[in-house]
Amino acid sequence: MTVTVNAGRRFPTIEGFGTCLITWIPEIRALYETRPFQQAYVKDLGLNVLRVELPGASLPDPVAEASAIRYTGFAKGEPITEIFTGFAKAARRLNPDFKVIASVWSPPTWMKHSNHRGDPALQEGRRSGAISGTSYKETTNYVKKEFYPHFVRWMVESAKLYKQNGTPLYAISPGNEVMFTQWFQSCTWTAEDFATIVRMLGEALEREGMGDILIFGPETMTGHNFPGANGEYIKALTQPRVLRHLGAFATHAYLDGVKGDFDMAGNYEFWNMIEKFKKPYWITEGGTGGHAWPEPLRGVSAFFHNNLVYGNASLVTPWQITDVEPNEHGLMVRGEMTKKSRVAQHYTRFLTPGSIRIEAKSADAGVRVTAAFDPAQRTTTVVAANPTNSPVELNLVFSGSAPTRFRGWRTSAREDLAEIDPPAPTGTSVPILLPA
Repeated sequence: MTVTVNAGRRFPTIEGFGTCLITWIPEIRALYETRPFQQAYVKDLGLNVLRVELPGASLPDPVAEASAIRYTGFAKGEPITEIFTGFAKAARRLNPDFKVIASVWSPPTWMKHSNHRGDPALQEGRRSGAISGTSYKETTNYVKKEFYPHFVRWMVESAKLYKQNGTPLYAISPGNEVMFTQWFQSCTWTAEDFATIVRMLGEALEREGMGDILIFGPETMTGHNFPGANGEYIKALTQPRVLRHLGAFATHAYLDGVKGDFDMAGNYEFWNMIEKFKKPYWITEGGTGGHAWPEPLRGVSAFFHNNLVYGNASLVTPWQITDVEPNEHGLMVRGEMTKKSRVAQHYTRFLTPGSIRIEAKSADAGVRVTAAFDPAQRTTTVVAANPTNSPVELNLVFSGSAPTRFRGWRTSAREDLAEIDPPAPTGTSVPILLPA
């Protein structure tokens, strides 16, 4: 199988990789405070982004005037913020360029029609529901318009709190999965209302001298490109007075909010809708498949490859770094690396921030090949994943000048990110054997 690596054909610059953190399981929370786990996140996996929740519980009591909301009046000892800022501080000590991006699952409850962190009706049987991008039909889980200024002020003050804690926000999203209503913390937004909040938030950040914080959204699903869904949000967000405040488009790589989307079609279709607006595309959540070999070659490999290559995503953050048991939501299990963690490492550790994704073209899509060039290090990285049941002899052909020195690492049934004998180039091509 011949793959042509063409550094002259360039795509978005990679901003980095990261995850969110579980805040509701004490055993997992305790891991975040340990040096080995912090080291695994930042150094071993090479993650440079943390996605955090801005919790509505930080402002439990109503405030009459939006201008009176101050982070100094937020609830003391609010655990979610403490967990995230604590881990972000530790990560920034290991990597000063570490980035923090924030999403709002639910605003303070008193700002919403439901007066609840989620949707009270869904606790009586159904666990989830959805709106279209144009109507709040059959839910009260959304913000009252008279409290839009209060919601925006609360987000700005939350950003100030993170800055005060030494973990300034790189970016902020007003809504997580804006079409879904859940029994847990959630909030729906129609496309026009979400666009209104993006504009108001952008204007407020600029007034406060915090205009460098990027706003991202709508954090919908990659595959929801049907009528009344992603297209409505793109149309609303690309109105000129809104688009100027939008830092990045963002979706989640799920089929339904739980099951991972491992098909390239959703990414490809969404990118085609937004490409002309010249904004970055981020994947800010997603499922990553199973841990037992060879499932990671079909799950986490597809997740990273499809989002980068077909979605042209520049920042990718799957849902969780770890969980208490093997599942598709965590890259690790408790504090341990698994085969899934090792496959993820090939992308997150070697496709370094600042690298420019370049073309890796093949006539056979059965083997996934992702490539990037790091202009600072003058290195080219090629990640090749073989999910098939047969060994593949991969022949890398470099268009133009080829690298002169090589190093290689492999994860297989018997190897865990093991350094292998360097490939021996023959002219401008490099043969590599990928086991079944």
